[in-house]
Amino acid sequence: MKSDLCLVSEKMIEIKELYVELRKLIVILSLTIILIYYYFGFIILSLVCLGLQNFYGGIHGGAVAALSERMAIGCARTVVGEDKEIFLGELSISYLSAAPKNAELIIDGSVVRSGRNLTVVAIEFKFKNSGKLACTSRGLLFITPPFPSYEVSSTSRVTFNIVN
Repeated sequence: MKSDLCLVSEKMIEIKELYVELRKLIVILSLTIILIYYYFGFIILSLVCLGLQNFYGGIHGGAVAALSERMAIGCARTVVGEDKEIFLGELSISYLSAAPKNAELIIDGSVVRSGRNLTVVAIEFKFKNSGKLACTSRGLLFITPPFPSYEVSSTSRVTFNIVN
């Protein structure tokens, strides 16, 4: 059994690797992102909207959806073990206020509920200067169960073994 300190350091390394993936996504989307805080179930980022705008001058909804998805997966990864595979089952986004060009947003992601088969994550996009809520999203991530492997013995009985 690993010590708690070893598990914490492994989780922090996983979060940093996820942050590197998120930075690659941000470079593609022409946005600037800074990691403020991360811990089990929580990730807080600072985002500056520089280039990706919609027709009305606000941050593009597709960029918000991509960030919400990556934040949901990142927050879930802080709680769910690396050996388990997760996938996004549902992403609900409510756009409340448009973020104009050069607006600085704080993205706050937190795990609401984590169980054996699913994890629920809430993400909030807030303006840094006023604290006003710009967007909120909720992600439902499913944890895939281990697939059974089977072997056929010489007596033609099938035996099932759960692979972890």
